[in-house]
Amino acid sequence: MLSCRSFFQLFIFFIVFLCSFPPLFAADYFYCSKSLDYAHLGDSITHVRQICGEPVSESTKTVQPYLSRDIERWVYDFQPNSALLTGTFKAKKSALVVEFYHGKVIHIEVEGQSVESTDYCRPDLPIQIGNTTLEVYNACRYASVRETVQQKVPLASEKQTILTYSTDSYSPPTHFYFQKNKLVQID
Repeated sequence: MLSCRSFFQLFIFFIVFLCSFPPLFAADYFYCSKSLDYAHLGDSITHVRQICGEPVSESTKTVQPYLSRDIERWVYDFQPNSALLTGTFKAKKSALVVEFYHGKVIHIEVEGQSVESTDYCRPDLPIQIGNTTLEVYNACRYASVRETVQQKVPLASEKQTILTYSTDSYSPPTHFYFQKNKLVQID
């Protein structure tokens, strides 16, 4: 059992240990010793230069930002599983895949090929891009698999400015990443 004194010493050691690693817990700001101030995510390039001084280096690159969105995917597999018939598993393309965003069809795939419309389920009731989930259900009924997946949608390319600061010769350099003149990442 720890004595009160031993517990207190252990507690002080733990606090000192945690305080010696602030970058691990401070990913959204950086201490600039020049002005004794902090650079925060969202700051402008001008503000960071004011409080941190001139960087060791500056570079720019083009980045491709993405928007993540949830889409609903319905998979129709009208053929028996080949593993049951042959005893060996072979990956095969699903017969029909329909993807929805906000209840509207945004993508249709028939046996691995993208199409604008198909009468795969019912020749008298084709489905097409823009149909609702109800219209697809009426044509094809229940899907073998219904899942929600994350889809990354590319946005317009953006210029990213990277300012590199070196606090001393013993520490690795710190990189500030700016997009649309706002600090978006520090590492």
